[in-house]
Amino acid sequence: MSASPSTRRSVAFEPPGFRGASAASVRAALVLCLFLSGAFTVFVHSPVLSGQALCFDDDEFLTANPLVQNPSWGSVSQFMTEVFEPSTVRGYYAPLSMTSLMLDFALGGRPDDLRQFHRTNLGLHALNTMALVLLLYGLSGLMVPALLVGLLFGAHPLTVEPLAWVAERKTLLATFFSLGGLLAYLRYSIDGIPRGRWVALALFALACLSKPTAVVLPALMLTLDYWPLRRLDRKAIFEKIPFFVLAVSFATITLVSHQRTVGIEVARDGLFSSLLTAFHLIAFYLGKVVWPVDLTSVYLLPDPMVLENPIVLLGLVVCLVLAATTVWLATRGVLAPLAGGLFFSLALAPTLGGLRFSWVTASDKYVYLPAVGVAMIVLWVFGVVWNHPGRRSDAAKAGLVALVLVLAVTEASATRDQLSRWRDTETLYRHMLRHTPDFALLHLNLGEMLWQRGRAEEAKHHYYRALESEPDYAKVHNNLGVLFWSTRQPTRAIEHLSRAVAAEPGLAESHANLGIAFSGVGRFEKALEAFESALAIDANNSQTHCGAAFALVKLGRIAQARTSYEASLRLGPGCVLPPGSL
Repeated sequence: MSASPSTRRSVAFEPPGFRGASAASVRAALVLCLFLSGAFTVFVHSPVLSGQALCFDDDEFLTANPLVQNPSWGSVSQFMTEVFEPSTVRGYYAPLSMTSLMLDFALGGRPDDLRQFHRTNLGLHALNTMALVLLLYGLSGLMVPALLVGLLFGAHPLTVEPLAWVAERKTLLATFFSLGGLLAYLRYSIDGIPRGRWVALALFALACLSKPTAVVLPALMLTLDYWPLRRLDRKAIFEKIPFFVLAVSFATITLVSHQRTVGIEVARDGLFSSLLTAFHLIAFYLGKVVWPVDLTSVYLLPDPMVLENPIVLLGLVVCLVLAATTVWLATRGVLAPLAGGLFFSLALAPTLGGLRFSWVTASDKYVYLPAVGVAMIVLWVFGVVWNHPGRRSDAAKAGLVALVLVLAVTEASATRDQLSRWRDTETLYRHMLRHTPDFALLHLNLGEMLWQRGRAEEAKHHYYRALESEPDYAKVHNNLGVLFWSTRQPTRAIEHLSRAVAAEPGLAESHANLGIAFSGVGRFEKALEAFESALAIDANNSQTHCGAAFALVKLGRIAQARTSYEASLRLGPGCVLPPGSL
């Protein structure tokens, strides 16, 4: 049977370092700890403000998002109401994150000036660090150890990616509301005030409206009920029912929206392979937490994912040893490693690969909220040292503080070095290519950026490097076709555009570009065929209608040309046909 709220408070939440001190002194000390953790976090990450790198999906979230770039109540309404089929960011119903990016745009943020977006991200990370310190203090009553753990979290190099990547506003915002929900739930658990649970539920909803992976929060609350709250009973489970109902609702929205827009890939290699992937990722992330080197935004899974692969076997062995150790400790009453490990694993669960929502298999940003579980374990270790009895107690505390300060400074140096990779887009992509030199998407994106800057030969080099890895990459063939067309090499342009159409028949852009190329060399029947294929996929492109009208004029089919021309003008201005043709 669980203890009463008052008993739990006196046992678990009385700050040992301040026994006999006034409540005002404790509050003042806590405010100072929060300020120190937030200020240190801001100082370490301040170079992010000058970063100008754009990463993979920043086009959907910012540079090509008309709703973000036209701040209005209409944009907010569309973010909120496009639940099952978001139109600007495919697959993601994250209206709060999108609204926050829109507000940053309204405050002066621009695709070529990211300072305002980074300013908000930095503020959120500082608030998350302070919220973590507050949560750890509430769970343990150990103020200085909570501060020390907060310093390590706030300065950790793994936090660079969610700060410097504009589209990862969703990770920071969802964590902010998740930590707020855990704090509200903590107050409810201590004081038993019903409204605390409803505040936690409201914050949980806001977290899910920021990023769908926040649906695991009810399970994380149960983990805290197990330890250190020690109130995991039937009542604790029953009171989570509204949370689980909300979690199922948002999980359903996510599944439907992804399926309708970008699709969902179910792991095809069987349950055993999925388990191996999960074990590998857990060991991989723990390794990056402990030794954060060679960080990048693209990590590839071991291939093949079988036990005969030494890397896979090592990940499995590490997970089994850690699991056996935590269970052994739990049987002896040491529950912190088990609770922290469960928190870490449950928070990671949506990204462990059972359902594939993205081509990304592993990413630093996925560890941001799960790191709270690691922080719980580290806090327990620090607490053992901090409460060391006997004459050497003060020496143990001083040694712990000195050690953490050295680690924090080391982390800060590594974090600032990692932030330098996000100086600009080209620097970022060349850094990623150093770690994954054969990853086709990186070569494609870098090639597009170089081409936009007028460096066609360099762009062509990266396109060909992409094709070495993926010979039938439709987007690369499309881009090469347009590049060759722009450099007056129509034969090679038509060759690559034809290969793009063959590789991915559902890509309207390739059909339309092939139509333009055929028109340019006077093959108007083939051009019309290509334009009609493009319109069958996307009937709302004004330029494709215009291209079809031009081909029809050249073929002498004036009545049909007039229809296509009028359709083009309805969808957007700018269609120009030969004088007198209509």
